[in-house]
Amino acid sequence: MISKIRLQILYALIAGLVSLWAFPANVIGAAQAQPMVLKASIQTPANMPFSMVFYSWLDEVEKRSGGRIKFERYPSGSLARAAEQVDALESGMADVSLFVTTYTPGKIPLNTLTGLPFTFGQAWVNATSYLQLVQSIPEVENEFTKHNIKVVASYSTGPYYVVSTKPIRKMEDFRGKKIIATGPAAEWIRAVRGAPVGIVITESYESLQRGTADGAVFGPSAAGTYRMEEVCKYILKMPVSGACGPIGMNMATWKKLPPDIQKIITDLAPDHAKAGHRIYQIEGDGKFLEIFKTKGIEMIEPSPALMAEGLKVAKDVVWNKWANDQEARKLPGKKVLETYIGLLEKNQAVNPFK
Repeated sequence: MISKIRLQILYALIAGLVSLWAFPANVIGAAQAQPMVLKASIQTPANMPFSMVFYSWLDEVEKRSGGRIKFERYPSGSLARAAEQVDALESGMADVSLFVTTYTPGKIPLNTLTGLPFTFGQAWVNATSYLQLVQSIPEVENEFTKHNIKVVASYSTGPYYVVSTKPIRKMEDFRGKKIIATGPAAEWIRAVRGAPVGIVITESYESLQRGTADGAVFGPSAAGTYRMEEVCKYILKMPVSGACGPIGMNMATWKKLPPDIQKIITDLAPDHAKAGHRIYQIEGDGKFLEIFKTKGIEMIEPSPALMAEGLKVAKDVVWNKWANDQEARKLPGKKVLETYIGLLEKNQAVNPFK
């Protein structure tokens, strides 16, 4: 009888030990099945092509990871404002962000060359060239590394044109006109005797309507989103500006990712440049340009002579100033500019969207 009781006790002890051993394993298994949730930040509303390009990348990472990565999305600057995206990534407030390099020139000066006038034509070309620039020149990549950021992909808009209330057909027509522009585009406007004014895009419609501005440097998608065709009846299709830059990830977040997820993200970058081109330049800009035509907006195609004159001003004034400013900071501005222009030319030759 005693031996039987002892056996029962022994069986109970064994069962208890088995359950204690299995419980943590089950918990661990459940934890492993939970996706890693990352915070994704962008300055623009979710329905704008700029955000749609970013969301396309987020969607594809979620898909290719088999649901192991999920993103909480914070559009419209709801997590960090436009000029705070780099800080948000550096601190870990955001895990990933698509941001504009020219908003934080003091932090990443070499990377601001992506806003130089007359360097924009095809979004795929610019996005591909920029990523290759980051990967090929250590000083360019190190500007992000020192701020705890890993560049995981790139994006680009198409060219930004001059939308105006009065026609601009030749260089002399810029003289004295108040054009909404910032950064290198403002420098170009000033060099052609225009008067650049710094007005945020959300206030541009009213400024143009009231006549406190005569025009603005906007991409077709931005111009259409903010109904500029109601106040501007002309578009000069000169590539005065654009936006090109990185999708960045917090470095600590990147290092937490399993190696196979890191490879998925790295392999996605070339495909994303193509997807971004389709979303922004074809579906976004292309759609709004057609809308503008139906509303009677005059599309002014610049003559070859005007394009050559505009490019000369860009090179002699804006490009050289940018490179010299970097050299004054003991940064390789001339090397970076020369490399980037060479990459643009190389990739234009193999551009799949010609």
